Amino acid sequence: MVFNRVSKELVGIALIAMFLFLLFFVDFTSLVNLHKNIPQEWLNVNTVFLSIIFEAIPFILLGVIVSSCIQVFVTEDMIQKVIPKSPIVAMIPAVFVGVLFPMCECVIIPIVRRLIQKGLPLHVGIVILMSAPIMNPVVLLSTVYAFPKNDYVVYARFGITILVALFIGLIVYYCYRERNVLKDVEVSVQTRKKRVGKML
Repeated sequence: MVFNRVSKELVGIALIAMFLFLLFFVDFTSLVNLHKNIPQEWLNVNTVFLSIIFEAIPFILLGVIVSSCIQVFVTEDMIQKVIPKSPIVAMIPAVFVGVLFPMCECVIIPIVRRLIQKGLPLHVGIVILMSAPIMNPVVLLSTVYAFPKNDYVVYARFGITILVALFIGLIVYYCYRERNVLKDVEVSVQTRKKRVGKML
């Protein structure tokens, strides 16, 4: 505990020292025209990178907020009551979660992770993770808009999504069965922390 406190204090002091050094000893005015010496290709890479970051951050924050609400308000008993007892049957409604809750992959990852930690079977969580970003009304409408004269593409996209999600869910189930990987990791991390605390 003492070592952790001292290390945090050292990091804080180092950050403050770095800030003061940059403030008093670095001439930032000379960097104003720096972009003129950078190739246009790298500027384009920077533009695309920043645009992706700014587009994804709000959805990631939304996923974190929903995940936090699940942690506080959802119990393992609630999840066990909702999930069908049969592991195979439980995957079928999981495929259509995205239809009821339109979520992109940025939002769904922290939500599914938290649900698995709360007791959702791993293979069911993987099915949701695979299908939800595609099986939602926004993607449906965008696909219809992109292929207005070809309904086959719309049906094929969603049909293949259902089959692939169920197939991968079956693979995960037969590999892990009832084992909850995230719970095992969480328990091992907590055990390791207790051991380190006793050593200190």
